[in-house]
Amino acid sequence: FQGKVRQIRLASVSLQNVVTYTVVIDAENPLGRLLPGMTANVEIVTGEHKQVVVVPNEVLRFQPRGPAQAAIVQDGMSTGVSQLSDRGSRMLERLKTQLELSDDEMGKVRTALEAEFAAIKNAGPPGSAPASDDVREQARMRIAKVLRAMLSPDKYKKYEEMQRQRPNGPRRVTLWAYENGALVPREVRLGLADQSFTEVVDGLPEGAQVVLRVREGTP
Repeated sequence: FQGKVRQIRLASVSLQNVVTYTVVIDAENPLGRLLPGMTANVEIVTGEHKQVVVVPNEVLRFQPRGPAQAAIVQDGMSTGVSQLSDRGSRMLERLKTQLELSDDEMGKVRTALEAEFAAIKNAGPPGSAPASDDVREQARMRIAKVLRAMLSPDKYKKYEEMQRQRPNGPRRVTLWAYENGALVPREVRLGLADQSFTEVVDGLPEGAQVVLRVREGTP
């Protein structure tokens, strides 16, 4: 059956900390096979793009750990788990500018965040990672915890205001590609997604090999 969403009711229902909203869908039922009280699996299409680069959703959850870290490409910078990624470093530079952090404040915040992010990266078994949404939420909470402890009340209030004003757009994540026998981080911008695949808007060429998991072999 095909239908069209007519209404999303704003009155939510909360059951065991799960919030749901009732959606009303109009669908043709000429043969009367849809009956009152029936249950159904529904897929709601919010957008459709054709001829785009997509990756399996498992790719978004992969983080190199344990033996997999030995395969990370070296670019002249430390790749230890205590180091912030390029994206994290750029985020810190933005915070320094927008919050007018001193060099001393910047150094303390960087050291604390490196320790917090190392705790996230080292959690779980080698070659796997929590869901990307969980990682982002953990990172957001740990950043807020560090800044709340180290910044003045006025600067932390300004940080909270900055977070509220952030525009909602395609999210950026780091995927791991396999190139010339090494793991290479690729920062990409994501688009539409379904239960199996996610669109990559930019940052990853068509045909690139991306890493879902690493299996430790024996000689």
